[in-house]
Amino acid sequence: MIAGQVAEIDSAITGMLGRVLEEKTNDLLRWNGTFSQRWLLLLNCYPLAENAAEVEGTLRRLIRENTGPAGFDGIFWSGYPNRTLIPISLSEPL
Repeated sequence: MIAGQVAEIDSAITGMLGRVLEEKTNDLLRWNGTFSQRWLLLLNCYPLAENAAEVEGTLRRLIRENTGPAGFDGIFWSGYPNRTLIPISLSEPL
């Protein structure tokens, strides 16, 4: 078990979400069809990324800083250990 500082956890979560947003946003080009909204499902297995409010803040900050991964209207987040899907709308004003 690794015991990291809070800054290291925040950095790991930011890096994880940044990579997945970039990768999945690039995949949007392959989506066929006309959709009124595009939502991404993220199933979290990282036990230290359990606070949905912190995840939402990180997602909004990443999109503000880099408009490239702003192709989704929202994200369904599944925390750990609670697997309830939490909708995080990204189409609301940042």
